[in-house]
Amino acid sequence: MAKDRVTSERHTEILNAIRDGAEKDLKKGATHHLALQGLDGWAYGRAWVTWTIDDRFRNSDGSLFGGYLAAMADRIVSMATLAALEHSDERFRTTRLETSFWRPVFGTTLKAEGRVVNKSRRLIHVEADFLTQEGKIAARSTAVQIYTKGEGAKD
Repeated sequence: MAKDRVTSERHTEILNAIRDGAEKDLKKGATHHLALQGLDGWAYGRAWVTWTIDDRFRNSDGSLFGGYLAAMADRIVSMATLAALEHSDERFRTTRLETSFWRPVFGTTLKAEGRVVNKSRRLIHVEADFLTQEGKIAARSTAVQIYTKGEGAKD
């Protein structure tokens, strides 16, 4: 991503609220009900977090339920996408999300980092890696986001 690009003021406020734990002031939705955690940090086109795994989302063998990890994936790629929106009136939706599972997650924490790998006129391609507390990759997700540009947006 080009270094001269800047996240819009509106999206910066949203990301900072999520990072600072003030997300409760935003609309409550699936993120709230699924107990998906906020962010540790973000930069243009990137977002990262260390999740504390809630035991409610474990399988009977103690591993993290893959469907929950997929929900976590949608969350982190969406935060990275949000960090790549340059105009306050831009909006996006996930149109494709694929997650490849490499190893089960048994620990108490999981690190995730999402990053925009390409942004075109209508699509944003994002990747996210999930690392176990031992630093091994547990899963990788790829997503495609479709977005609408605001009036002042340039191609």
